[in-house]
Amino acid sequence: MYAAHFGLRELPFGITPDTSFFFGSPRSQEALNTLLVAARSGEGFIKITGEVGTGKTLLCRKFMATLGDDFVTAYIPNPLLEPRTLMLALADELGLVLEREVDQHQLLKSITHRLVALAGQDKRVLLCLDEAQAIPVESLEALRLLTNLETEKRKLLQIVLFGQPELNRKLALQSIRQLAQRITFHYHLGPLGRDDLDFYVAHRLRVAGYPGARLFSRRAIDRLYRASGGIPRLVNILAHKALMLCYGQGRQQVEAAHVNAAARDTIATQRSFWRWLVGAAMASTAAGIAWTFCTMSLINKMLQDLDARGKARSEEMPHEIQPVPRGGAPMPALRVAAIAAAVMVLAMGATARYVLPLKGKTYDVQPLPPSQPVPQAPVTVAEVAPPAAPAAATEPVAADTAPAATASTGDTAAAPATTSKPPRTASAHRGAAKPAAGTRLPATPRAVTPAASGPALAGEGRIETSNQASENAYRRALGSLQDGRVSEAIAGLQAVLRNNPKHEAARQTLVGLLIEAKREDEAMVQLQQALTLDPRQPAMAMLLARLQIERGQPGIDTLLRTLPYASGKGEYHAFLGGALQRQGRYREAADQYQTALRSAPDNAVWWMGLGLALQAEKRNAEAADALRRASSLGTLNPELQAFVERKLAQVSPQ
Repeated sequence: MYAAHFGLRELPFGITPDTSFFFGSPRSQEALNTLLVAARSGEGFIKITGEVGTGKTLLCRKFMATLGDDFVTAYIPNPLLEPRTLMLALADELGLVLEREVDQHQLLKSITHRLVALAGQDKRVLLCLDEAQAIPVESLEALRLLTNLETEKRKLLQIVLFGQPELNRKLALQSIRQLAQRITFHYHLGPLGRDDLDFYVAHRLRVAGYPGARLFSRRAIDRLYRASGGIPRLVNILAHKALMLCYGQGRQQVEAAHVNAAARDTIATQRSFWRWLVGAAMASTAAGIAWTFCTMSLINKMLQDLDARGKARSEEMPHEIQPVPRGGAPMPALRVAAIAAAVMVLAMGATARYVLPLKGKTYDVQPLPPSQPVPQAPVTVAEVAPPAAPAAATEPVAADTAPAATASTGDTAAAPATTSKPPRTASAHRGAAKPAAGTRLPATPRAVTPAASGPALAGEGRIETSNQASENAYRRALGSLQDGRVSEAIAGLQAVLRNNPKHEAARQTLVGLLIEAKREDEAMVQLQQALTLDPRQPAMAMLLARLQIERGQPGIDTLLRTLPYASGKGEYHAFLGGALQRQGRYREAADQYQTALRSAPDNAVWWMGLGLALQAEKRNAEAADALRRASSLGTLNPELQAFVERKLAQVSPQ
């Protein structure tokens, strides 16, 4: 495809693990060192964990290729096998020829004899299990029993587990605690840093035969890091697609725009940090719809660019591959923008109601009455509004307006009591309500009495100017973010919040960027400021508490302060129950789980949490009922189901 265009011998960014492309970044080299040293020690289990796409399989293959002739390796890439099948797979890897109907005793005896024979030849046997988080608990226990085989000097079998972080949770189960104690070496493989990613891209291009100096511009590398999060597999996918687009345009250097287009074409990079929160699904859906209107497939774009340049196809591209024209007439740009904006407004509105309500649901505010004749004097209209709760009187209106209006709620509440804005907003909201005869409309200067209405209008103009300035600054920050200028976007969002601390969208975006940039301390400050301004934000409180817990702090005080505003939110009560349980406050934890279960009585995980809290309180009969309910719902995964059954046996009367 593009190999000849860039002077490459082969494609540099495949996702099949190829040890010739292994890049010894500080983290991957440290992980390889851990494996090699641990393998020479000949003791216990070795564990390597890492997120999806961080290069665990490539590391495993590089590790096995690096071992000398004194090692015999058995590799099982898919260990989702019950104990007997796993033993058969090990026997096959060790080259054993078994009878067709071999029983369990003969199977274990054959494996043992083979291991002893290899030890007699001064060979070390290593079993490498990829995707180890998928191993059933019973199979892990069978492997542990195999490692009991040993000579006077060393173990006959050493096991290396490569898995996702879920493996840690599985190893924490009480039933296999003996295995966890035998893990003598472990390492967590993290993503690439920004500078490491630059070297990683250059390394793969050099291995593929690239003769030039820099194929990806520095801004393209910045955007590549931002879009991939430093995950090598995503880096490869995005770099490959960016090269396709660059080739299609006849360019010799990949720019940030190519990476941006590649990111839009890649599902995994479309996730935002707010997937932690319920509102993320709506925002992602809106973004997906916008892309549906505005983009074609990346491959088709490359083909169209080639045809537009009259460029001959490479021999690797069959003649049957043809560019597809856009179906029908292109949609006008204004219409596209209007549809995308409408979808985003709906998504943001729904997200704000469920995830980050500006005022919560604590006001007993009645809907505005039907339109009635308005008294002749505008000042009199403003004075008859209830002076005790001016913000509450406008609340139903603010809930149905656009996000920009929501952002200005604080400024509206601060307006003088004599302003005529509430009657004007109500009339605009109803739309069809016809003003009474003689009513002076603020939008018509000739109908306004200068002496009575001038100050109010001046105040309104000042408020609108301030809000518009905040919105413009917010949009500029989003533009910087879209172009990959993350630091500039963060600075812009911080400036927005200095001028308008109640700009919810700016704060949400800033918190997400700070956490993704590993600046958790600053993110926590922003969340604390948001909750100080308005504690009626349960989702913000949960996020702050989560960050606090991850940093070793309890997070309970944060959750308790916002608890009065979390009525009916089962997730909030269950989260608080878990935090209390970790601090040994079992009675309070049980209360929170019970409150959560009133909103979702079929949540098996919450029933399990309640049962564990009650068991810690020595309330065994109630604990047994809760655990029994968790088990009977049938929605727990096999490991949790087995865990619940064991706990149930402990608390049930004999």
